[in-house]
Amino acid sequence: MGCEANTSGIYTVNFDPGILGTDCGDFNEFVDRIAALPLAPRYRAMAERQLSCVEAVSNWQKLQRPFSEYILGLQMFLFDQEVKDHFGFSETGQVMLKVQIPRSNNVLVADVAGYLFGFSYEQMLIAAGSLDYVTSHVSQHYSQRYPGLTVTPR
Repeated sequence: MGCEANTSGIYTVNFDPGILGTDCGDFNEFVDRIAALPLAPRYRAMAERQLSCVEAVSNWQKLQRPFSEYILGLQMFLFDQEVKDHFGFSETGQVMLKVQIPRSNNVLVADVAGYLFGFSYEQMLIAAGSLDYVTSHVSQHYSQRYPGLTVTPR
């Protein structure tokens, strides 16, 4: 039971200590496979075009075919206060890529539009586990830029 943070490649994946080993292995495999793709230029291009979080998640969902054993969707997180994003717009939440394994209640969440809040591709938040665990990591990640900010899933 449980697994260590995956720090191989470009991403660091934070895992819920209660996550099952099989889920850990499946999520690690997903992350290793996306790390092998040339996605950094896509992330930077989306940032330059200032794509919304929904548009960014939609772009990443196009990877569904080669990742057919996973369900790629979206997860909305609401902020407890309005904040200014990296481009000066007022924001009340963020939509992130949600990855699910059909037989599991755990999720992996990746902030594929973190550029909206000044996070580089290398700083992309990726967390896996229960939705409560993932939500706590999202709050922790965003409080780096917005001290005291907390989020709730929707």
